[in-house]
Amino acid sequence: MSRVAVRMTNDSESDSEPDSESELENYAGLKIRKLPVVGILLVELCERLTYYTLAGTQKIYLQNQLKKTPSTSAALNSVFNMLCYFWCVPGGLLADSIGRYKTIIAAGSIYAIGTICVGISVIYELQASLGWLFMLGSLVLIAMGTGGIKPNIANFGADQIGDVSEKQREC
Repeated sequence: MSRVAVRMTNDSESDSEPDSESELENYAGLKIRKLPVVGILLVELCERLTYYTLAGTQKIYLQNQLKKTPSTSAALNSVFNMLCYFWCVPGGLLADSIGRYKTIIAAGSIYAIGTICVGISVIYELQASLGWLFMLGSLVLIAMGTGGIKPNIANFGADQIGDVSEKQREC
């Protein structure tokens, strides 16, 4: 059974040195490449930091900079949170049809474009004219990106270890 960017061997299978410095041996005697695992952790870290930063500051930004009423700002912030969790269902279904890796890459790209849109729209001189770009970036693109990453990234990380041997199941 092959896994994306991971090579696993048992100690009894090979006594040779690791192919590169990017491999490590964990307590179960499995050799796992560090680079894919670090990549997964970085994607998840960046996604969660961006999500919570935006979710925490969006209401205040909408009120103070885009001059929305407090109730409208709270409603839009709630809609953002709801859409992020709603898009997990299509994100999971998409991963079942095209694969987790492709879904994570596509969702990460959409997420990055949404973050760029939000970043451009909050430039002080452009805020009044680009309020729509903030809404598009946060309510559509970032929500879609979150929905593609959230249901797949943890499972993709678990796939890197596998469960073929008893040592892998223990890990």
